[in-house]
Amino acid sequence: MEAEVQAVEQAVYQLYHNPDPAMKASAEEWLRTTAATEASWEATWALLQEDRAFETRYYAAILLATKIQRTWKSLDESSKRALAEQLIDLAANLFSASRSLFIRCCNTLCSLILKAVPEHLPQFETTIYERFMELEKTIGPSQGTLAYLILFKILGEEYTTRFLSTARRRYVDVEMQRAKQQVMEVCWTALNQYDNEEVAAAGLECATSWTFCFPNWDLSLKIAQKAFEYLQYPQLTAAAVELILEVTHLDPAYKSPSIVLEIATLVSNSQSAFAQALENGEEDVVRALTRLATVFGQRHMFRIANDRAVLQAYVEYMLAITSIPGQVPRDETTSHETFTFWNDFIDYIVDTEPQQHQALVQQYEATLLRFMEAVIIKASHPPATEPPLAQDEVTDLRAYRADMGDVISYLCTMLKNDCLLYQHQLLEAAIADESLERAESTVFFFGCAAEMMEGHVQAPNSFINTLASFQPGYYELDKTCMLALGNCADWLACNASRLPDVFEIIRNRMGEAQLLPLAASSIKAIARGCDVHLADYLDQVLGVALPVIDGDAPAEAKRALAESVCFALRKAPVETVAVVTPQIYEPSFLVMDQCLAAGTEQARVLLGEHLLIINRIVRGLSPENLGELPHPALPLMEGAMQRFTKAVAVFQADVETAQRVCTCISSAVLTLDHAFDVLLPSVVPFLLREYETTRIPSYVSALTDVILLFHDHHDQQQLFQEAVHQCFTVAAACMQNYSQADPESISVFFRLVFKVGRSCPNSMFYSSTTVSELIDCLILALTVNELIVVREAGNALRVMFEKTGHNAILEEVMPTSLARIVSTCVQLLASGCPKMNQTVFIDVLADVNVHFVEAFGQLMLQSLAEESVPIDAMQAELMVQQLQRSRVRKTRFKQTMLTFVKMCAEARSEVIVLD
Repeated sequence: MEAEVQAVEQAVYQLYHNPDPAMKASAEEWLRTTAATEASWEATWALLQEDRAFETRYYAAILLATKIQRTWKSLDESSKRALAEQLIDLAANLFSASRSLFIRCCNTLCSLILKAVPEHLPQFETTIYERFMELEKTIGPSQGTLAYLILFKILGEEYTTRFLSTARRRYVDVEMQRAKQQVMEVCWTALNQYDNEEVAAAGLECATSWTFCFPNWDLSLKIAQKAFEYLQYPQLTAAAVELILEVTHLDPAYKSPSIVLEIATLVSNSQSAFAQALENGEEDVVRALTRLATVFGQRHMFRIANDRAVLQAYVEYMLAITSIPGQVPRDETTSHETFTFWNDFIDYIVDTEPQQHQALVQQYEATLLRFMEAVIIKASHPPATEPPLAQDEVTDLRAYRADMGDVISYLCTMLKNDCLLYQHQLLEAAIADESLERAESTVFFFGCAAEMMEGHVQAPNSFINTLASFQPGYYELDKTCMLALGNCADWLACNASRLPDVFEIIRNRMGEAQLLPLAASSIKAIARGCDVHLADYLDQVLGVALPVIDGDAPAEAKRALAESVCFALRKAPVETVAVVTPQIYEPSFLVMDQCLAAGTEQARVLLGEHLLIINRIVRGLSPENLGELPHPALPLMEGAMQRFTKAVAVFQADVETAQRVCTCISSAVLTLDHAFDVLLPSVVPFLLREYETTRIPSYVSALTDVILLFHDHHDQQQLFQEAVHQCFTVAAACMQNYSQADPESISVFFRLVFKVGRSCPNSMFYSSTTVSELIDCLILALTVNELIVVREAGNALRVMFEKTGHNAILEEVMPTSLARIVSTCVQLLASGCPKMNQTVFIDVLADVNVHFVEAFGQLMLQSLAEESVPIDAMQAELMVQQLQRSRVRKTRFKQTMLTFVKMCAEARSEVIVLD
């Protein structure tokens, strides 16, 4: 035993005192994994004796707990009882010697209790109480009670968090349920000893940890009510709050409206303690009391509302908490927690019956408006005379504004015009007081409410008038102003006469470069929401947008404003559209020409930004009054194609440039629809040439969009057949030299086969020779490792199966190729292919089973009979019968095939995990 003791002592010494990190790590690893096995029970107990070093005793307590957890059953019956008695004695003796060692020993004793009851430690709570009460004589009054409460607090926490087997928990539940009566009575006694805060705190914490769903509700409630007396003691407030919340969260509380009202009154009466803590600067107490009021109110809102007087008092208290002095987040962060209460309170009013709803609105409107005013003041930025907010403070302020903004938005939907008019009064007052910060905060919350405003509400007119008369210059206010006006888009759609004023307000605040993207985004939001009316205000839109589009502004702002002009052109006269459209894309053409002439990396980046602008314009141009006139996007695309050709030549093989060019072409397909046919002679050869030259997948994706647009046009079929064949030639060449190819450049063609074959098979499957070669290529693709290629090849084959009955070429060629397809899939499944690929092969076989019913069984038998497939003839025949019966039940088909995969894996002596 002595050697075991020395080994543990040496490891503990190394852990705590050796400066070498490697030695520390080695000692910690040994103690964690090996010590509990190598050290005997006797050696572990010897390490706990008072002649050992503190670190050794502390770690020995951990070691003993580990042994109890792992090897309790190895002890005989008498040893278990003896260990329990000795550990209780040890804990009692350690209470006065070392509080930290006592707590560690309590953790170990809790592990033993959860293992020993009831057989080896019957009536454990009484045994421990009697032993610990002896400390009252040897140490002093209340010390035994204090030790008992500390231990049982830990036991309550361990019981609720420790994993126990179902069988073991059954026994423990019975013992804990019985013990709770005594434990709570000791807690009650402790809470009546006002002269000892330490004992009272332990009583509160112990009662909290034992408030689980057993009987003793009356006693638990009595203790929770007693806890209110401790809210006036700063050191005990947090513990008292947690106990109250824990008890009032039990099921009986939710079934007892009278008790909830009683507790709610006690919470409201704690306002004096809250005010005292606020005056004394006791932040922890303020936060704890805020948590009590907020959480209890949120949980029991509808029960508190059963008594109007109680509810009124509670709401006033919550308003006092929300209105505590200080700016968020610099001076205080507590009031942020109340937003959930206010949201639930408004929710309660909204959900009441109409007659009651009106009465509640009249009763609480003034309170709710004061709440809104308090939030606006607290959410203001610090004045210029104070240091600006640090970055983390800015983040906290944004979080506060976001949460409270949701509540105020909800409030405005309920109070409607009255709420917005009150906001406007606050804005006027802030301007009169020359408080730009408060004005900015008011405008911010107006913007939050604006998103939910109905068109008939007239209060926004007052805001617009005030903002129009207010000179720009304060950055935060200008920024917030533009955001708020952008949120008014839906309201402006019903009040379009205010659009000129709104555009003028925004235009006056666009002088600062930092604000340009935000201003453009707001104008875009307004233009999208008001496009029906914008034709009448096109001059105002152009007055704001064109100087930016034609100037040296961020590309982000240019994109948004170009889209805004496109929205404005939707209802404009044809002549206007023809004149205005070039004004929004020609500046980009000019910049693109300069970039193409320069050919530098910087020019490539700038070119990409203007390609995005062209894409936005192409996508946004959709005038409705064209009649027989050509679409304005046609001359745009004709000019763009010349530059696209130069761009991919100047910046050869640049994937980003190619992707943005192809995105513009795809957008033109959507915008122009069948008017795109004018561009086919230039677009199709361009896409084919670049795909053949660069192998960049984007060109095939754009070509796919073009073909799908004209899938029902027989006039274009020859063109598309030739295009598909040219793409196939490139993809087939890549497959033949697969190790040097980009898998995406191959899979994109297979995706084309799938999409075009499904929508317009005659453009895809038009030649027996081509289809035969395509099937060969797809079968080869199934054998590679990249999932993206295998998946797209499988999808292409499946659409060919589906279209066989509708296409003469497929009907001629596919039956002769089925044997190779089925054989390839079966062999790949049998060989142990990646799991994701298995799904592809099984889906292909399932579709053969569906579309070629008569041939499937024989094809599968032939494939299963091949030498590389480790399955005998009887198993093969049984399996095929199961597969044929599963033709319309793909889940069962898949399960049968996965069983086949498992059989093959076992034959190869492999282990495979099935889904």
